[in-house]
Amino acid sequence: MKTGCRAKNPAECRYHGNKTNTAIQTKDIEKYLTLREQQTLFEKLIPTSDSEYYKATEEKHFINKNAPGSQFTSNKINNLKDILSLAVKQRGNLEGDDRNKFLQLGANPKAFLEGIRYLYVETPGTVGVINSEELPDITPISVIRTKPGTPCSLTIQTETKPITTYGVIIIGKDGGQQDVLWTAFPGQPTVLNENPEIELLEGKTVTLKTIRNIVGDVWLHTQIK
Repeated sequence: MKTGCRAKNPAECRYHGNKTNTAIQTKDIEKYLTLREQQTLFEKLIPTSDSEYYKATEEKHFINKNAPGSQFTSNKINNLKDILSLAVKQRGNLEGDDRNKFLQLGANPKAFLEGIRYLYVETPGTVGVINSEELPDITPISVIRTKPGTPCSLTIQTETKPITTYGVIIIGKDGGQQDVLWTAFPGQPTVLNENPEIELLEGKTVTLKTIRNIVGDVWLHTQIK
């Protein structure tokens, strides 16, 4: 009797094998998004109304390897849709929250916000953030706004950036409480530097002592000299 199966041994086929095997495979298949579902989801997560912000995010974390902060380095990952597609390929969809995984990897618990989802994705990159704790007071800090609508980046010059094998996709809510992509970058989530006094320093270069007098030690973005 013909089964229509092209496997050399139909009993080993993912569809025509034993019932237990088939059930597992069917369950795995059902969790994966189709290409059309991916396209629809990505359009919702990356709304065109915020195109300026997403363009700046791609410039910082995907395109400009000399930008302050962290950058993805795979030649197959060139924009936000690429990183979302890779995550779907690795996990089947964009559901869930991997904050516990990041905590196990050493992330600061204070870096995680309630109601926000943090997705782990495996792909190479460079990590362009360091804590200021061990730096001297005289360290020069440039206060730069790299993306519209976000806090300024406190930036220092460095010779190198550490390499990582993974990144984070952060999904939060918009004003209408719909899921949207907040950002994606290599490495772990870090604590945001949000302070109105620091925002007043935009475009200036100050000493680390000035920053410490305002907020104490902080996470700094690094930029290759």
